[in-house]
Amino acid sequence: MFRIIKHYSLLLLPIFLLSPYIGNAQLKMPTRENIRKAGEVVREGRRFVKEVQKFTNELERSTKEFNELVTVVKGDSNSKRRRKTKSIKIRNGKIEDVGWEPVVYFENELFPSTIVSLASYRGDFTPELEVISRPVGFKVISNMQGFSLRWEIECIDKRFFDKVSGEFVYEQPGREVFVMPEIPWNFTSLTHQISSTPVQLVYRLFDTKGKKIEKVIRVNMRSINDCIWRYRDTKMYYLFAAYVQESYPEIDNILKSALETKMTDAIMGYQGSEDEVLLQVAAIWKVLHDRGFQYSSITTPSVLNQASYSSQSVRTFESACKTSQANCVDGTVVLASVLRKIGISVEMVFVPGHCFLAFYADAKGEKRYFLETTYLGSPVLVDDLETEEEELSAYLAHFIQALELGKKKYDEYSASPYFNAINIEKARGLINSIPF
Repeated sequence: MFRIIKHYSLLLLPIFLLSPYIGNAQLKMPTRENIRKAGEVVREGRRFVKEVQKFTNELERSTKEFNELVTVVKGDSNSKRRRKTKSIKIRNGKIEDVGWEPVVYFENELFPSTIVSLASYRGDFTPELEVISRPVGFKVISNMQGFSLRWEIECIDKRFFDKVSGEFVYEQPGREVFVMPEIPWNFTSLTHQISSTPVQLVYRLFDTKGKKIEKVIRVNMRSINDCIWRYRDTKMYYLFAAYVQESYPEIDNILKSALETKMTDAIMGYQGSEDEVLLQVAAIWKVLHDRGFQYSSITTPSVLNQASYSSQSVRTFESACKTSQANCVDGTVVLASVLRKIGISVEMVFVPGHCFLAFYADAKGEKRYFLETTYLGSPVLVDDLETEEEELSAYLAHFIQALELGKKKYDEYSASPYFNAINIEKARGLINSIPF
């Protein structure tokens, strides 16, 4: 507060310095030295006013602070002006009295999985979630209000998008406004993005007379397999649900093979008893085991995480089935996809450094079981067994062991603040799965 009073007092000082010369015609005219000092004071005051327009570092504020202090708009080009707006000028490569910076979430790292899964988000938006779902834009701050700003964003790599433009009116002096437009993404290119790729974005702003200012930035387009699940103090485990692909065609073959195991008479979801549901899951477990699924601990994303966010590499259903490899998240995604196909309610359970599956054996959601999906790659000793019945019993015992391990893990962490269970059915009401 003292600093503010000090600098605004400096703006008034020239009046006092020159007032004797203004108020008394008989006094001498002000000297050059006095005029020079008054000019320095004015410049110092202007410098302070410009400092007020600086942006807050995103990493220095919480999600709550962001939601309270930031306004997010789309900058829609179809919006109509309701009144005459003030003029703005671009001079010496800057917009007078207006501060602006490009914005690319997260820290110039674009996550295709987030863009695709949140493209048709059906939940309630907070300002931060709006920015996360529309991660390319720019922010503006000014002590003026009522000026119109035309903008344009172009992607040099046309595989992802071409160009988008718009116009908005800045109405809240002193407040940060994030202009985050709906980018016309090429979702097919995003879903086929396998490795991290550098991409250039060109930002252009135009003043009232059409003069433009331009900034070019380089960002990383991450792999579709990279799933971000934390940004600052915001947890986003529900984004893992985008990798659950219950409509993948290969699931039909898995279900057909499950019937052929003779562990269950029908694949009917909740139409049977609790025991019949468990036998359906056990048959699917056997099929995936016999396909040679092995535990693979690869979780490192295509680019190393930063302190502000956490992400993990997740195989798609297709990739996991083709390679027969899965880490804890991959295996949980595969089983969740198959079980959702037959109408069984599932959850992805997250505890520190691990993920496993929960599923309900009844339609009311009262009988919940936990399944350690990494156990899928452990051996089932059937070579010395003589009958089919003995072999099925061995597989059933293997499945029951996986249930016991899952329950043990649940008991260990269920009371922990780091325990998170994401119901896929509820998550699907908010976000879509990644197209295949």
